[in-house]
Amino acid sequence: MSSCCKVCSLPDGVYIGNSIFLCDPDDKSFPFKEKVYLNEDGVCNFCERYQQNFKQSDLDKQLKAFLNLKRLPGSDYDALVAYSGGKDSSIALYLAKRVLNLNVIAYTLDNGFIPDEVLKRSKSICDFLEVPLVVVKDDIYNNFLENYELDSTSNKWFAKKKKDLCSDCSNKIFSNLRSLLDKYKIQRVITGLNTYHDLSEFSVRSVKKYWYQSIDSSKSFYWHIALPYTMQINMEMQNDILQKINWSDINLKGYTSNCLIPGFTEGLCQTKSKYNLDIVYLAKEKRSGYFKNNDESFLQLLKPKIMTDTDHETITSFFMEKGLI
Repeated sequence: MSSCCKVCSLPDGVYIGNSIFLCDPDDKSFPFKEKVYLNEDGVCNFCERYQQNFKQSDLDKQLKAFLNLKRLPGSDYDALVAYSGGKDSSIALYLAKRVLNLNVIAYTLDNGFIPDEVLKRSKSICDFLEVPLVVVKDDIYNNFLENYELDSTSNKWFAKKKKDLCSDCSNKIFSNLRSLLDKYKIQRVITGLNTYHDLSEFSVRSVKKYWYQSIDSSKSFYWHIALPYTMQINMEMQNDILQKINWSDINLKGYTSNCLIPGFTEGLCQTKSKYNLDIVYLAKEKRSGYFKNNDESFLQLLKPKIMTDTDHETITSFFMEKGLI
């Protein structure tokens, strides 16, 4: 077994695509790839770069600049919160509304794998915070069935590719989000990321500008802030906020609190890859200070996931109920 970074636990020698996904060194779907290597102190190149460039004063300046952006003419909202209903985006919604006093609208993508309990919880929290909620339905059933297949002999599922479906879902989230930005005339987006956007040789960025083609085919843009990270909300602080808004966990499987997909797929993916496919994002959260040193919950998340017969039956039942298999 290869050695791992003593800070974030990234394995020595793996490749990271577009700064967020594990990938093969010859994977052409990622235009930017970087190999993980450890220095003589056992710290990886990503953590070393982060330690050299992180400054709280820089985050404070980025937050101030984000808040100083003017609301677009004719808009009723300061920002749109990409709201999954999970704990991280619930924290972002609370911070935006109650701490920063922004007039925001919340947007949820129902990808077909969001339990009804989560959607009800999201509506309840938005009502509590007096935030309007827009739910857009756009499922990724076909994406799942293109990447995972049921073996008719064993009645077990297997992964055809080493792919994290969260990337497909993210594409749909931001595709629909851009339409809402045009509709409501909004240029600021808030998410519940517990880590940075960009880590360069010179800086750590928690706010990023994204260009896109608007409905009228003109070129437009929005500013995206990872709000919990920017405000340095760690897990302990997060738990206090969740109590204030009466957020309760429904205990889904996988590294998620709102979607069935991680629980369905993480064990299957590890038959293709010996690593948890969430390991890069988990490493970023650890590097960013969300988890404490030697946090047992972090170590548990890194452990291999084993698919049981019941897990396979649950996936099969889900798709049979939808009439898709």
